[in-house]
Amino acid sequence: MRSTINTLFIALIALSFSGCQTSSGVMTKGDDIYSIARRDTGAFGSLSRVKKKTYNEAANFCKEKNTDLKIINEDLVPRSLGQFPEAEIKFTCIKK
Repeated sequence: MRSTINTLFIALIALSFSGCQTSSGVMTKGDDIYSIARRDTGAFGSLSRVKKKTYNEAANFCKEKNTDLKIINEDLVPRSLGQFPEAEIKFTCIKK
């Protein structure tokens, strides 16, 4: 019984350290403008990590189209009491 409780405790600690990020994926806004929104609901989620993953997702989307990423707008929400860090970017892909 004690080993089961210890195992459960260790699993809970491991889960609290692993971030749980959700992404909207690339959404079309029209006129070759796209957006991606991402949130980290993990216990130790950081805005910088959310922003980096959001930018990487956008850059990979443009790379698949053999174009370069151009950011139009970014909206960043830092972690605060009751608020998880969020990043939303609007972007376009421009010819190389």
